[in-house]
Amino acid sequence: MATRRTRSMTWFVLTLWLYTKLIESEETKIVDNMTLNLSRLRNIAFLPESNEKRKSYHVSPGVVDAAVEEARNKLETENTLLVRMMEKYPSSTNALSSGCPALNRHHRRMTANPKISAMENITKLLEFTTIALANRLGVANKDIPNLELDGTKLQNIKEQVVERSADTKCDKRTKFRTIDGSCNNVKHHDWGSALNCMNRILPPDYADGVSNPRKASSGNELPNPRLVSTTIHFEKDVPAGDFTHLLMQWGHFLSHDITFTPSRSFPRGDVALALRKIIDCCAPEDRHNSQCFPFAIPPDDPFFTHYNIRCMDFRRSARCLRSGPGQREQINQITSFIDGSQIYGSFLNISLAIRTFQNGLLKTQTDNQGGEILPGSPNAESDFCSDVANNNICFMAGDIRVNQQPGLTSMHIIWLRQHNRLARQLKQLNPSWDDETLYQEARRIVGAQLQMITYNEFLPVVLGPLFYLTFHLKPLSSGYTSYLKEKDPTILNEFSTAAFRFGHTLIQNNFSQIYSSNNSSNMELQDNFFFPFELYYGQLDSILRGLMKDKGQEFDTFFSNSVTNHLFKRRGEEHGLDIAALNIQRGRDHGLRSYVDYLEYCFLKHLTKFHHLQLTMTKDAQNHFENLYEKVEDIDLFSGGVNERPLNKGIVGPTFGCIIGVQFGLLKFGDRYYFEHGKQSGSFTPDQLREIRKTTLARILCDNSDGFQSISRFPFRPENFERNEVINCNDLPEINLELWS
Repeated sequence: MATRRTRSMTWFVLTLWLYTKLIESEETKIVDNMTLNLSRLRNIAFLPESNEKRKSYHVSPGVVDAAVEEARNKLETENTLLVRMMEKYPSSTNALSSGCPALNRHHRRMTANPKISAMENITKLLEFTTIALANRLGVANKDIPNLELDGTKLQNIKEQVVERSADTKCDKRTKFRTIDGSCNNVKHHDWGSALNCMNRILPPDYADGVSNPRKASSGNELPNPRLVSTTIHFEKDVPAGDFTHLLMQWGHFLSHDITFTPSRSFPRGDVALALRKIIDCCAPEDRHNSQCFPFAIPPDDPFFTHYNIRCMDFRRSARCLRSGPGQREQINQITSFIDGSQIYGSFLNISLAIRTFQNGLLKTQTDNQGGEILPGSPNAESDFCSDVANNNICFMAGDIRVNQQPGLTSMHIIWLRQHNRLARQLKQLNPSWDDETLYQEARRIVGAQLQMITYNEFLPVVLGPLFYLTFHLKPLSSGYTSYLKEKDPTILNEFSTAAFRFGHTLIQNNFSQIYSSNNSSNMELQDNFFFPFELYYGQLDSILRGLMKDKGQEFDTFFSNSVTNHLFKRRGEEHGLDIAALNIQRGRDHGLRSYVDYLEYCFLKHLTKFHHLQLTMTKDAQNHFENLYEKVEDIDLFSGGVNERPLNKGIVGPTFGCIIGVQFGLLKFGDRYYFEHGKQSGSFTPDQLREIRKTTLARILCDNSDGFQSISRFPFRPENFERNEVINCNDLPEINLELWS
């Protein structure tokens, strides 16, 4: 019988042979030794190669201080203009952007946490100082050296950052995670924590070397993102044959556990939101402000021109705070860990707001069938979601994005119920446990179950067997794994901003609702953004059945119109946003390097001609890119990634597979509380771990639905796919909580 290693090598050889056959041109030897190779991937499996550290130089404090003053003058001028921009509109204006209500909802949910807003002026000052220093020193902006800040006007900023870091005291003995993810790594307490700078695989590629969005290698503007969307990412119905729509929904739910890149805040931004003043980056006098990065709608656009839309507003992502000058980096507002932060929150005030403080339970209300559902929004009048006039109130959870669409809200309800079900059972087994202990123990088990489902059921489908095994992502059948304290689990910018957005290609226009009678109806996605109200009327099971019955869209370059023309619009509105164009623009905003740079990083292949793209994608894709981009080196990572051929028995292509594999390897081995790790304060006992490994998504759905009696054993796969049979819920393994008594 072949060993696992032999089988892995067989898959590799077959994959290598197929890719090698894609190009037969004698003009290039790029196919020779095509390094979809295991040795390269194993070398980067746990941690990206560290960026080269810049040398420190002594720079006269006077030069630094002069640059700081120049930067302060620029900052004051910009902030004055921004305040004027907001004040020129009356406070009675009933929108943040008069032309697009969908944009208002997007901005509302992506607005930076007040703690980030408080840091905004400091981060802007450091950015402007970097540019001013580079000019004074006669060096490229990206080459600004590490500076000694003592004795300069930036010394107090450095001290604030250091002091903020020193204030965190870690107790390595606690078996429960902190709510904000701090102290997971006792030495580097901020690794993976909320409000932390994202990491990168490769250094950023900003047009000015510091912060301006990426441009073409020639210095020209890159292709219009909406034009790229309509040319390459148009709609085509290609249902997948090997995974259900539920896989997309799990990916959506999971992404809200580990990534949240907020939009940049404006001066007095909270006041502006409260007064509903307009913040319009498309206004001619404001669109060139460094806070804005809007893009034009082409005059012949097949959709938006019908509504006289000429510009799509875009607000740049919030900067993170560093201790000195340097290139812009973005912030992750929530914890990086798979810890259920979309359920519990990543900040103490949010976590407290959703708890009952009785018996470890989370707050609930009941639907009209008596089932537990999420509590109502505490800000119904101003949440840009609730329809107060008709008593339709949106929901509250640990993540503000909970109401985006009913499938996501349904998953939140399932895991709310799972937490409370565990807390009640633990209370029965341990009558003496207080509320805090019950809450933390239930939260600890939920986090472990989220990890088990992600690593055991979701990732094998996404990555295929070769990459899944190469990155060591498969849970063990017995025994413990080891925590690697030198691995930083912080979310990678390339993962958050491009690779893990692969799920956007899997979204269907219609979500089926399948009832217990087997009757069904269609729920159009474009009419159900921020419209979760049917869940008040017992529709949870019908939505979940639809997600398991429907196939997702194939992973490819095509997107459903619901998300490229109607994203986040509400019923009665004419148009929304374009998710593909926003993804492309966001990548440029973050300075993500081109697609070919990441292909080279992962597989050591340097593409220099457009026809080289046939190594990983179709001739049609090559032609589209050649017609839009000046050079192959300019192609955006997101668009390039979703055009790759899928890995064998996987969903994504090799470049996205590489980035996703690296990230989930870090989230596993760099997480002290990952459920399989031994010899840690939060480790489960061998018997408890055996029970956690029984966790399946099928059993979770059975236990927490309103009335499931049977279910597919593997809900991410279609029924009867590779003998994926429908099974009675009672025949699925259930964890024995008596081991927690």
